[in-house]
Amino acid sequence: MRKIVVFLLLLLVLGTISARSKFNETAIKGELRKPGVKLVAIDFYTTGCPPCDAAIPVWKKLKKEYGDALKLIVVAPQRDDGTCNVRDWRPDKMVCDEDMEIAGSWGVKDFPQAFLYSWHNNDPLVKLGHVNDVEKAIKEYFKHIPRVAIDADKSSKNLVPMVEEALIMNSKIELVSDESDRQTLLAAKKKSHQLNYDEGLKCELGKEIAANSILKVTKQDGDLVLKLSSVEKSCTMAAATKNLSGDRKKLKTEIASAVYDLLSQMFGNISMPESGEKSVATQSFSGSNNGSTRDAKACEYAKNENSVEAWQDYLDSFPDGDCSFEAKGNIRKLKKEREEKERQAAYLKGRKIGNLIWSDRSSNGMNWSSAKQYCEDLTEGGFDDWRLPTISELRTLIQNCSATQFSGSCVVTDSYLSFDDYKNDACKGCEFEFSDKYSKLGDTAMLWSSSTRSDRTGSAWRVNFYYGRVDSRRKSDDDSNHVRCVR
Repeated sequence: MRKIVVFLLLLLVLGTISARSKFNETAIKGELRKPGVKLVAIDFYTTGCPPCDAAIPVWKKLKKEYGDALKLIVVAPQRDDGTCNVRDWRPDKMVCDEDMEIAGSWGVKDFPQAFLYSWHNNDPLVKLGHVNDVEKAIKEYFKHIPRVAIDADKSSKNLVPMVEEALIMNSKIELVSDESDRQTLLAAKKKSHQLNYDEGLKCELGKEIAANSILKVTKQDGDLVLKLSSVEKSCTMAAATKNLSGDRKKLKTEIASAVYDLLSQMFGNISMPESGEKSVATQSFSGSNNGSTRDAKACEYAKNENSVEAWQDYLDSFPDGDCSFEAKGNIRKLKKEREEKERQAAYLKGRKIGNLIWSDRSSNGMNWSSAKQYCEDLTEGGFDDWRLPTISELRTLIQNCSATQFSGSCVVTDSYLSFDDYKNDACKGCEFEFSDKYSKLGDTAMLWSSSTRSDRTGSAWRVNFYYGRVDSRRKSDDDSNHVRCVR
């Protein structure tokens, strides 16, 4: 009988320990390591608390907006019947807090109180804050979610799709899919590597992952080797090696395992609060609570990014910050530069052929000297470095007439400017067309080139787009030819 009583007491003690310890850093880590989960929010709720009830619609909105990327856990006092559900609210998980032991161990003295953890940070992004603090921190987090470009050697190219699939399944980092962005990151990594790369240098784990990273995929003696490194710091954030069995059926699983091992090295250790901690609202993404430090770091980040969005984000967070005047000036400047680039891009559309950019055609005909001066004086599309094209350049505009197109059999080029080398059968062009058939830019006119005939310096070569013909004209003839300048 005594043994039974001791056994029952032991079960009771073990049950109490289990209840107290079921919600700890290990439990949170387990949630953060699940595929797709990037953030875990914890809300301490109690009944009969108007601010707690007022926060529920905001929590519902956040869950709807971020879906599985945000795991929401609600800790509520356990009722006498052993339940703790909140009416009309179904978070991802409810944790019943018996005798408020969990709240006490987390330093929660007022309700509601909230915490926010990311999968790769030791420190909480929000500690003893409120739902509005969580909402701001989540938005800040997703502005700087790590981006990764994959770089593979020739022997590993066939593995890249499976590596990408495994990363997408885990959904912890964002893959750079645009090829131009990928090449930009690779080029930045190469430059950084040459300047200060140290093979033994390791990034500090449990801190913010680099905004831009390179995942190197290689095969070495039958092993798959994955190495994730920071573009900016040229340090290794994580590395994983997996032996490939050679069995095609197992390959996908083996690669998925290697990717998980790689990501596991970056999981935060979860810094748990202590019962004596005072309430602190929102931590910055970098983990600092000091306002001036946050201002300085936010300013430094905006300077490094130097984009309209980065400076605007700084201004939204610190409207009267140390860099607010600089931010306003940079926003105006960068917007103006962006508008100019967009305007130039719109202007260049359809005007760039090969390495050359062509101006509008002149509205009137003119002699050769006037044509040359026209191009030298021209300011168009924001450019002022126009010139009269050579005959070889002008021939690049010919189409649908094989003999006079740039690589055609007509001998008149920048290297052969004598009429003695002129072959009528080759350079006379094709049948007359009163249309733009022979011009890539829609010309139905005769255009001057800057190329002078070597046997008669008073004449210059031109293209007659009515025929796709290459011929010459006296430079002094007025109103004879139109002009299309080049740069």
